[in-house]
Amino acid sequence: MDESSPDLQSQQDEDLEGSYSKLPAFRRKQATVSSFVFYVLCSLGLLICVEVIIFSRFLLPLAVGNASYSGDRRSNVSDLINLEPEAPFRTSFHFQPPKNWMNDPNGPMYYKGFYHLFYQYNPWGAVWGNLTWGHAVSEDLLHWLDLEPALKGDQWYDVGGVWSGSVTFRLDGTPIILYTGLAEDLEQTQNMAVPDDASDPFLRKWVKSSENPLLRHPDGVYKEDFRDPSTAWQVEDGSWRITIGTQVETDGMALVYKSRDLLHWELEKNVLYTIPGSGMWECLDFYPVAPTGRRGLDTSTRGPSVNHVLKVSSYNDQHDYYAVGSYNEVTQAFTPVNQELGVLYGLQYDYGKFYASKSFYDPVKKRRILWGWSNESDTEAQDIAKGWASLQVTKLFVQIQASPNIKAYL
Repeated sequence: MDESSPDLQSQQDEDLEGSYSKLPAFRRKQATVSSFVFYVLCSLGLLICVEVIIFSRFLLPLAVGNASYSGDRRSNVSDLINLEPEAPFRTSFHFQPPKNWMNDPNGPMYYKGFYHLFYQYNPWGAVWGNLTWGHAVSEDLLHWLDLEPALKGDQWYDVGGVWSGSVTFRLDGTPIILYTGLAEDLEQTQNMAVPDDASDPFLRKWVKSSENPLLRHPDGVYKEDFRDPSTAWQVEDGSWRITIGTQVETDGMALVYKSRDLLHWELEKNVLYTIPGSGMWECLDFYPVAPTGRRGLDTSTRGPSVNHVLKVSSYNDQHDYYAVGSYNEVTQAFTPVNQELGVLYGLQYDYGKFYASKSFYDPVKKRRILWGWSNESDTEAQDIAKGWASLQVTKLFVQIQASPNIKAYL
């Protein structure tokens, strides 16, 4: 007889009922209680499964996603909804715009209760081109509110793209943007933009200076090799300095410019640092670092015990190199602590997909935060298919360490 036949099943049920009725009363009570407990546990398990599905499908994107902003109200950034929670392979914790291409982080800062991140962004697709300054804000560096691009190429000096740059705070606390513009003939110029309304914590609108371009390539520098102004720092006499990446023939170098008002700049005679034959330097970062501990320093901090970090993004091999050393305000020269480990001689921020990094000083938690662009390894066709490309990697703080073989490293 087949084991699944009705007659066999009825006989098994009768046998089971008979066996149960023969149990002592206390055993039958235990069996009843056990069945009830088993039923409750199964119900709880099902409820938990449902809750997990609901959380992962609906609530998790709400908690960790990016969002777009279209109103004037100061929103709670932590409660915003991910626009594309089902987009494949999007990350939960690294910053990404809702869609399209992104590369270099630009001008990160903290202003009126919000962390700001600007970034190279193509509003028209998931491939490099049409570069603008994308813009997002956050209260905790995790939940982001995506805003309209802060800068677009709409002038002769930046019609080819609004390229990388930095943010500097004036003495009155107002931020300014210094950025590289690409003209139609591919000339790279340095320009300024200021907030239209400095009282707006989101800084949604920026106005370009009527004096742009502030700087054009100096004699001996090719017009296409002059880019990415750093955050400005003040020296002892109150004047400002910036460094800009370039190459002369094949010698990579960091030029230094000085200014009294952050608007009119003059090229210094000496360069900050140079390495013969190292190729084009871009996305320079130059900042002070304390000799010990995790406490970060404002970009203009100086003193006999303060070290400096010079970071160079090497266009030739697409890696970020750095050295720790001393900065001489008189000669404008940077000297690595360990000459054998100068810039481009081995020390990198990261040995993976990490490039065009930019740091900033966080005045709230007294730390220096480092951002870097990760372009992953997808092909252009794959990026187009998924509708986005790249993400930003955050290293929460920068501090000096030491070892028997390396005098100073990060």
